[in-house]
Amino acid sequence: MTRRRMIVLAAAVASAAITLVVVVRWRQAPEIPTFTVTESPFRRHVTAEGELRALKSTPVTTPVRIRRPVRVATLLPNGSRVKKDDILVTFDPTDFENEMRDGQSASGTARNNLERQDMLSAATSKNLTLDANQAQREYDAAQQFASKDVEIFSRFVVIESQIDQDLALQRRDNAENNKTTRGQQAAADRQIAEIERRVAEIKIDGAREGLDSLVIRAPHDGVFVLKPNPWDGDFVKVGKTVWRGMPIGELPDLATMEAEIFVLEADAGGLKSGVPVSLVVESDGGRKHEGKIKSVEPLARPRTRGVPVQFFSAIVEIAKTDPAVMKPGARIRATLILEKRDKAIAIPRNALFERKGKRVVFRRNGGSFVPVEVTLGSASPGKVIVEKGLKPGDVIALADPEAEKEARQ
Repeated sequence: MTRRRMIVLAAAVASAAITLVVVVRWRQAPEIPTFTVTESPFRRHVTAEGELRALKSTPVTTPVRIRRPVRVATLLPNGSRVKKDDILVTFDPTDFENEMRDGQSASGTARNNLERQDMLSAATSKNLTLDANQAQREYDAAQQFASKDVEIFSRFVVIESQIDQDLALQRRDNAENNKTTRGQQAAADRQIAEIERRVAEIKIDGAREGLDSLVIRAPHDGVFVLKPNPWDGDFVKVGKTVWRGMPIGELPDLATMEAEIFVLEADAGGLKSGVPVSLVVESDGGRKHEGKIKSVEPLARPRTRGVPVQFFSAIVEIAKTDPAVMKPGARIRATLILEKRDKAIAIPRNALFERKGKRVVFRRNGGSFVPVEVTLGSASPGKVIVEKGLKPGDVIALADPEAEKEARQ
């Protein structure tokens, strides 16, 4: 075999090997999954959690007559059935008893001060009156026996007599002024003592009012349910300090119940009054109860302090209350149908791609896929509605054809 024939044969073998590799790689290339567009009914539903509560209830709060913080001494367990006038809560009386003793002591001291002031004022007034009368008598005597006749008395005696009259007059005026001043001072001291007595009486009245308000009784028959306070979300318990007007619990009317549910902010599109709800009481074994949204809070808020996830609170009006299983505070799971269409083009989420800031799908055109811009509508957990850009019968890729092409290359 000549050298030339050997070179030609080697080139033919190499070409055949390259062709074989290309064919094998082409046959091994994965086929792009596709989805055929159709119109079909569309339901967008979300799930939410919450709890039952009574439509009507009687609040149980710390009495407003208690003017200072108090500690809870006894508390009926949550969910207790009660009769009218049963004791629900009692408070520690120690502070009010101490306040009562302090007030009574201060009141006694104030009364003693008043009596002492009255006695002292009377004695002082009597003494000052005697002094004023004595000064008046001295003045009268000085006028009566005044030496005024210069022809009988010497000039020195006349002047001395006039001085005695003036001195007696001044003593009388000083005695009167002193009596008036000391009387005003005594009146002021008495007013101060009276104010102290009134302050002590107010303290006693407040303590007595507090002592009379240390027991909360059931206003009617029902079930006593504890409620978290709005400041820290904690429930009242024995030993905790509470303020007047602070919520403690409620006595619900079990005949009509409603539910408060919390819908994740990202799922709340279309959440409004009238939306149908199907709910399940967790303790009821999966039996469904129907209802509808009655109201929705306008602003989302965290459900748990310190957790930034936002929820919309909504109230569910339950079509029929089952008192046997529906209790205040019972946990529920709710399913809300937020959107319902008889016909819609809905495609899988993984058929959507982004090109140059626009949402596109890859539609089959002959033997290839071409990007088509689409306008999207609402979405469910697995699908999204296409409002514009596709029609029934279109075949779209469920994987990025361009990425598959680059991978094959």
